[in-house]
Amino acid sequence: MLFIAAGVHLFANIEETSLEEFERVLAINLKGPFYVLKEVLPVMRQQRSGNIVIMGSDQVFVGKGSSAVYGLSKAAVGQLTKSTAIDYAPYNVRVNCICPGTIDTPMVAPSVQRFHEASGMATEEIYEVLRKAQPIQRLGTPDEIGRAVLFMLSDDCPFMTGALISVDGGYTCQ
Repeated sequence: MLFIAAGVHLFANIEETSLEEFERVLAINLKGPFYVLKEVLPVMRQQRSGNIVIMGSDQVFVGKGSSAVYGLSKAAVGQLTKSTAIDYAPYNVRVNCICPGTIDTPMVAPSVQRFHEASGMATEEIYEVLRKAQPIQRLGTPDEIGRAVLFMLSDDCPFMTGALISVDGGYTCQ
């Protein structure tokens, strides 16, 4: 059983993104999961069982402004999930991707701050906009994501592999 959850966000369009930021986001969000899979999959293949959940994002499904590199990295994680699920299904290894929306974690604060600096909008107003963007009218919690991951890693869904699962308060169904 494996949950790959490393990730960083970057609030910037392409012109605002430095090459260093580009490399950092891809190194953590895409190369990190790839390297972990490269080490773990041979063991799971040999034991002919395994269950992997990779942290994606709602940006596996939709684009967002000022999120080019982050969206790119998470969309690639979605494709990595699908391809790996196909390749390792014959070995009874399941690979799925959880795709959270905006979750109330410390990772949100730097993006809110960067938007505040660019727009002059008050940070509480930015958080209110984020809350109202969700049909459920609030941000998600880490506990809610954890519960979904536990379900995906459980034996309760043995036929699920290659799935990209939204846990986003309804954001991507709009």
